[in-house]
Amino acid sequence: MAYIREDIVSTGHGYLGSPDYIVIHETANPGATAQNHRDYWSRDDTYAVHARCDWNDIIHTVPYDRICWHVGNANDFTIGIRS
Repeated sequence: MAYIREDIVSTGHGYLGSPDYIVIHETANPGATAQNHRDYWSRDDTYAVHARCDWNDIIHTVPYDRICWHVGNANDFTIGIRS
């Protein structure tokens, strides 16, 4: 079982309000772990999402009340998770 580890690396791009949807992304980045993405986002948070998961870890990287740029026009009302 994986537990969510909070490791905030970005404050996002404004306030999110009340999200209506959760968006699950697949990175198409073979071999990249949740930690790899967390480390990258700590240097460039442009496309960071709220949480990143892999087979072993779940890392909460952006507060859930902040906007992430991950789905174009739906950014203002979605929570983003990358697997």
